[in-house]
Amino acid sequence: MSITSDELNYLVWRYLQEAGFEHTTYAFQREAGVHHLDKHFSNRIPLGALVNVAQKGIQFMEVEASVKEDGTIVDSDDKPFSLFGNDYVRSGTPEIEEEQTNALKGAATALLAAPSDITAGANVAVTKIDPGLPTTAPTLTAPANNNNIKKVVAATMTDRATNTQDTQNATSQKDMTREEVPIISLTPSVDVGSVSQCQWSPVDKNVLLTGAAGPVASLLVLNKGGEEEEGTAGTLLPTHGDEMDVDSEDTNSTKKMVKIASTTNLAHSPIPQGDKDITAVSWNRIGTLCVTAAFDGQLRLWTAQGKLRHILSLHRAPILSVRWNKTGSLVLSIDCTNTLVVWDTTSGEVRHHLSLTVAPPPASAAVSAVSAVVGDIQAALGGKDESHESAESITTGFDADWIDGLTFVMTGENHSIVVCRVGEKLPLLVFKGHSAGINDIQFDHVGLLLASASDDHSVRLWQGRSVASTATLLGHTAPVMVVRWLPLLNAANLVGGANIGTMSLVVSASLDGTARVWLPENARCLAVLALHESAIFAMEISPDRKWLATGGMDGVLVLWDLAGLEDNECTEEGAGRALARLEIGAPIDCIGWNLESDVICVGTSGKSYVVEWNEGMRETKVVA
Repeated sequence: MSITSDELNYLVWRYLQEAGFEHTTYAFQREAGVHHLDKHFSNRIPLGALVNVAQKGIQFMEVEASVKEDGTIVDSDDKPFSLFGNDYVRSGTPEIEEEQTNALKGAATALLAAPSDITAGANVAVTKIDPGLPTTAPTLTAPANNNNIKKVVAATMTDRATNTQDTQNATSQKDMTREEVPIISLTPSVDVGSVSQCQWSPVDKNVLLTGAAGPVASLLVLNKGGEEEEGTAGTLLPTHGDEMDVDSEDTNSTKKMVKIASTTNLAHSPIPQGDKDITAVSWNRIGTLCVTAAFDGQLRLWTAQGKLRHILSLHRAPILSVRWNKTGSLVLSIDCTNTLVVWDTTSGEVRHHLSLTVAPPPASAAVSAVSAVVGDIQAALGGKDESHESAESITTGFDADWIDGLTFVMTGENHSIVVCRVGEKLPLLVFKGHSAGINDIQFDHVGLLLASASDDHSVRLWQGRSVASTATLLGHTAPVMVVRWLPLLNAANLVGGANIGTMSLVVSASLDGTARVWLPENARCLAVLALHESAIFAMEISPDRKWLATGGMDGVLVLWDLAGLEDNECTEEGAGRALARLEIGAPIDCIGWNLESDVICVGTSGKSYVVEWNEGMRETKVVA
């Protein structure tokens, strides 16, 4: 058995995805081109494959180390085996260490139990006599040299541990999502190819802006063309209950299918290859202009008809986030080197530029280099000012949002959030509270609060009157990747008081495979939406605020009903609000709703789809 470099690269790429290292994943994908292997391996390699392989290797080394060169078993008084050397003793409870020692001695005994008169290359039946195994354990046949016998025993031990852990995880997930809920199985309307970024026009329900691997973004115009004779865009599946029959009256109607009417290519380069993959796309609020950003750091500004208006060049690294201000006069971009630029969309000129990275006090060998960096920062802030030399370090991060036409927030150094204003050299405010990296920040223009999602498993809420968070939303058991605001109009009695008028709920999605809905006023969790089998990376609320779409590593799109959540007196858990699902078969990178909330784009590195959805689908009759 052997492993190729491509297979190893794929395992590493999958591990980076599963661990939530977004930017490292993207960089490795770009350099190794490993995403092209996804269609070959995605259905054959389970989650956690790299960790499982590493654990099996370590356990084999451990078994091997338990037998001395003379064939005797390692004395139990010896130090436990360590991947980092014999002088390193792992910490653990005496009970765990004793269990590990007994398992190793049993495996070593199995190695020495082979008949002594066996010749190399012969095949024998080796009975596993590990004391921890059932007495009815089957026998295995293997080549009878010591190395191969060791492999059999080590693999058997590892398989037992792995199977036990997988069974526990599967049981836990099943218990969490088991409900008697009929869920519609959606049918894709059209394949739009590989899509890693997408956004629908805010004024035209049929226009979709997409970007993917390669130096070309696309403006797609879709309409309802040909007819489908049988079936609707969704049929009912007994996903969580017993078998059901679907009334044929609702499933055999003729309907118009969505088709691509025209495609306009927005090219960043005439060269088909090169470091110009599209990394971000975004429309302004009135749908007259859109911007596309590339891996090489270049942005291009286009009209709604696909005419190039400006080429914006200042970044020297991949751009990860692009945001328009409310009026559309400015657009903000951030790259992976913590460089932030604010552009004037009329002239194409730079209005604001930050490239600030302040390191901790350096070692003597690096004093000169760091001094040069600090000097550049002080120059950017307007000269050396003694009152600011010990001030908080300022760095831009990987996400940002606008508060008003000139004021914006961005993730900063040491898990902080920095509030800045275009044209001003110093930050207005620095929020601190997270203990790990910040993945997403969103400002609510209704309740005037800022929400941040972090690797510390929390969502925090902020307002301008304090540098500390006003609320911490706790409940996720893994890094929170996405946070969104769900505006509610004429909200009343949500916190036991009088009508409080307009407000918003918070919706978050995490690598723990759940989405949660929160009430900001008292940090109460209103619902835990659990149906995904693995991490959620994409989540979007429909423009009509009725539906939530989530997509994750399991390659499944799930649509949820958001109606009436604000009325929950206790936390609602499970898949009871799941309305529909679509199995894509590849990790979902992006989700986008069109203007009328009846069409969804689901993007992956392989095939991506446009899917129809409407409220009538949820009224499909179910015959008991």
